[in-house]
Amino acid sequence: MNNAARDTRHFSGSYQVADNERDAIIAEIEALKEMSARLLQQRSSPNPISITVPTAQELSGNFSALLAEGIAIFNPATGQPYPNNIVSTPINTLSGKLANTYLVPLASDPSTGIFNSTSNSNVDSTQYLVKIDQVVTSNNHLNGRYSYNQDNFQRAFNAPLGFYAENLFRNQSAIITDTQVFGPTLTATFSVSAGRFARTQIPEAPGLQSLQDLGQNVPLGTPGESIFPGIRANISGFVDIFSGGALTQDSTLFDYQASVVKVLSAHTISFGGEFERDRIDMDDYSYTPGDNTFNGERTAAPTGAVLPTGTKTSGSALADFTLVSSHSSTKTTTVKPISAETGHLCMRRMIGSLTANSL
Repeated sequence: MNNAARDTRHFSGSYQVADNERDAIIAEIEALKEMSARLLQQRSSPNPISITVPTAQELSGNFSALLAEGIAIFNPATGQPYPNNIVSTPINTLSGKLANTYLVPLASDPSTGIFNSTSNSNVDSTQYLVKIDQVVTSNNHLNGRYSYNQDNFQRAFNAPLGFYAENLFRNQSAIITDTQVFGPTLTATFSVSAGRFARTQIPEAPGLQSLQDLGQNVPLGTPGESIFPGIRANISGFVDIFSGGALTQDSTLFDYQASVVKVLSAHTISFGGEFERDRIDMDDYSYTPGDNTFNGERTAAPTGAVLPTGTKTSGSALADFTLVSSHSSTKTTTVKPISAETGHLCMRRMIGSLTANSL
């Protein structure tokens, strides 16, 4: 994300007006809103990435090249090393579908599996700020602030082009403050503020196919939802077939404050009160499709096993991927969301306080 281009617009204005100019203020605010909407643009600046995918030899079960690196591949069923690191069983059906659908078409280097590409990194930001300052009377001052920030970006992963999570952020905040001077020794201030902070994450993948669509025999953690749940199959250290998860977050905040300051001879007395009301609504389906990771543990030497002569370590994430799919791997977990039925979290909070000080 560091190299992603940003298209940002800032709008601000400050007004000192009389009562008969309020209509003009409203017209200016509406004009700013319309202008920012028209200037909302999408720009793209993909970041270069390098991923490693299984070679044709490895997809056929031939991992003999790892012997030159001192790596042995063990049979998880027998606990014995595969002779010459050649896996005799055919590639797992689901792993084969994943490879043929997303990895083989990349035309990576046939000897190393390295594929140089770019990631989805569109970034789009729009901001504006409206300020109002009004002297109502010589003893009363009213001011207000409203800020809006929409920040949309594509959250990229160590994955082929087309796998990303579309993130949409929209934050708004407003505050109105009124200060009344009742006399040389008495001042009161009242303020009301509100904020809304929303986020939506949308998983994206070529063809919008989940592992379940490709044949994984594991039910979704949250069945019955009409969303693309995303796809999660990560080959540690090599490539991720990963799109993030679907989620929405929407929080609001309302805050009311009042304070009175009175000067009595050499003493200053202040009284105040505050009431805050918060709300958070969230639907999180991040782990609805399950979390599937291949890290080399499946084909590593079991405890107490002797490594073949000439090798110094064991296990390969790529070998794990070709041997076993998530629905039968003991090294892969399927994690359900917050609630298996709805994936919904709702929180309400109200806070009040009173203060009194004397100096």
